Amino acid sequence: MSEDCLHLNVFTPPDVGVGQFRKVMVWIHGGGFAMGNAGLYIPSTLVTDNDVIVVTIQYRLGPLGFLSSGDKALPGNLGLRDQVLALQWVKNNIHRFGGDADDVTIFGESAGSGSVAALSVTSATRGLFNKAIMQSGTILSPWSLLEDPRKQFYEHSKNTRCFPRIYNPWDRRGYHESILACLKRKSPKEILEAQGEFPYSDLLSKNIEELPYYAPVVDGDLLPRSPVSLLSDKEYLRRVGALDRAYILGINDNEGALLGSIFPK
Repeated sequence: MSEDCLHLNVFTPPDVGVGQFRKVMVWIHGGGFAMGNAGLYIPSTLVTDNDVIVVTIQYRLGPLGFLSSGDKALPGNLGLRDQVLALQWVKNNIHRFGGDADDVTIFGESAGSGSVAALSVTSATRGLFNKAIMQSGTILSPWSLLEDPRKQFYEHSKNTRCFPRIYNPWDRRGYHESILACLKRKSPKEILEAQGEFPYSDLLSKNIEELPYYAPVVDGDLLPRSPVSLLSDKEYLRRVGALDRAYILGINDNEGALLGSIFPK
């Protein structure tokens, strides 16, 4: 995993460029916001059988993409901003590949599906896509939003030796900014190594909130309020264009097989 990861792949039908522009589908991979990459998915059958253009995108993961102090020092959601940037690129450039910039569907699975849901309720994506498909995850899933990112932020700062020796509760922002200044002096390798291994063995015995993980947060900008609040505010949804899109929500079959590979007994 590297911070140099903002790449995307464009897959086109063999006769692209002939006739009308093709519909476009943008895939956002899953992986718990901490693993996976766009290169794992080769959508050849989807492209040729359905005569569409598929774009697979990469975004920053783990602490590089979703570490947050819960305030303006480090608001978080960098991984989501990478996804927004990719959609802006598609909007501006997909016509060069024979794609219709006005007929874009975003789709994803697990954390990718949670990302699709988040992108559907932010003003930053207004006009960037028309349809959304969510496979096994929404912004309401318990793992798709970190309600108190400070716990993870402090733990990560300890693992990188950036946790201040003296804590002043009356100057939390200054405290967070000093941690951030220290983190900026660390290499991407050091920051990634500090996240450690995810405790898969605890998945069956603990709530996800008790485990160390990275996820989008309410930052007052991309996600201005809690997802429940946003989804219940029809005027807000109308204003950001969420009500102008078509949606499909569902689950993928046999996803529990992953746990079977982790816990074979």
